Amino acid sequence: MKKQHIQYLCLTLLFLVGSICSNAQKVPRSLQKCFVVMNSLRQVRATIEHQYSDIFRSDIDTIIGYFDFQSPDTLLGVQYYFKWKNSESRFDGKTELNIHHWNQEAILQEEPNDYHLSNSPGVSDLILIKKLLPQITDSSWCSYSELPVSHQYGMDVIPIKIELKNRFLGLEYKAFRSPGTNGTYMLYLNPVNYLPVAIDYAPNSQQIDLTRFLSYEFDWPNKQEIWTKDIVPDNYRYMTDKEQSEYYEGRLQFKIGQRAPSFELSTLKGSSFVLDSALGQPILLEFWFPGCRGCVACIDIINDLFHQHKDSLQVLGIQFAEVFEKGVRQYIQEEKIDIPVLLQGAEVAKEYGVLSAPTFIFINREGHVVKAFGGCDEGKLRDGLRMVGL
Repeated sequence: MKKQHIQYLCLTLLFLVGSICSNAQKVPRSLQKCFVVMNSLRQVRATIEHQYSDIFRSDIDTIIGYFDFQSPDTLLGVQYYFKWKNSESRFDGKTELNIHHWNQEAILQEEPNDYHLSNSPGVSDLILIKKLLPQITDSSWCSYSELPVSHQYGMDVIPIKIELKNRFLGLEYKAFRSPGTNGTYMLYLNPVNYLPVAIDYAPNSQQIDLTRFLSYEFDWPNKQEIWTKDIVPDNYRYMTDKEQSEYYEGRLQFKIGQRAPSFELSTLKGSSFVLDSALGQPILLEFWFPGCRGCVACIDIINDLFHQHKDSLQVLGIQFAEVFEKGVRQYIQEEKIDIPVLLQGAEVAKEYGVLSAPTFIFINREGHVVKAFGGCDEGKLRDGLRMVGL
């Protein structure tokens, strides 16, 4: 072998060894131990507390989560079952069953994706620590730093600062690229067993997004029952996700041809809006809430429609989530929503059969519902205009 080839191979090996060593040095030893412990988990029952507070709402939820990390599925690599508030959810590696006790429904997601399976605060956090963090350790845009042991959450913890350059941790167990956005997170480890104690998604913000892992159990009676027993009460409505969409659409369509139920809601200006007093001109109601993806996608379309028909059509947004009014006002300004907005519309949404957002309802001059549909669909909006004579 030629001398220059040998030199080239030696330099290559040195580079690879240097890269491996630098990555190993980049990840604090305590975090490496955490990854080893997390990777060794087979089945665990965890009591989890999730605290969230922003301009819209403030909640603290306690969740009981069961995890089986021996799942053979390739989508998530874990089966889970959890109970919180008025809901239960179980993913068996293929399908996800969601039970909603507040309306006595059980919905089977026949083909769930990463978005569906990462949308449960607390439960998804433990999976994220086990699944995502080890994958991004050798990324040039990810850095870790171990801080001195401190006393937090009622015990001594090892704080690990995680910084992502031009990225943030999001749904689907991914680090999303976002130029100009540097994600900073704090992971707290138990210094005895190196299991996660807490993860703080907003350490440098007025917002609170904190998950605490209050306890872990690795053995409990009748382990396998949690994955096999029937958890749907007999009197609950059981549907697949496709059947649910058809059912919701049917509830909306049932209103077509009927007189629109009257209601009274407050406006942002503090006055009252009464539907019956506004009849004589066609009305378009949009049921929405802050952060709804479809609602955001429709803002420009609805703004344009509002301005084009401002003399012949009343366009009203009904905010129907239980959120702080101050947050709604700020959101409307930031998202540049031009249409008049009515507040605290949850009961009105229920009266109209609305269960998803955005939902649009056209009411003619005589006060009858002529078109109702869910989702941001410009074609259907144009059809609605035509049906009210515009």
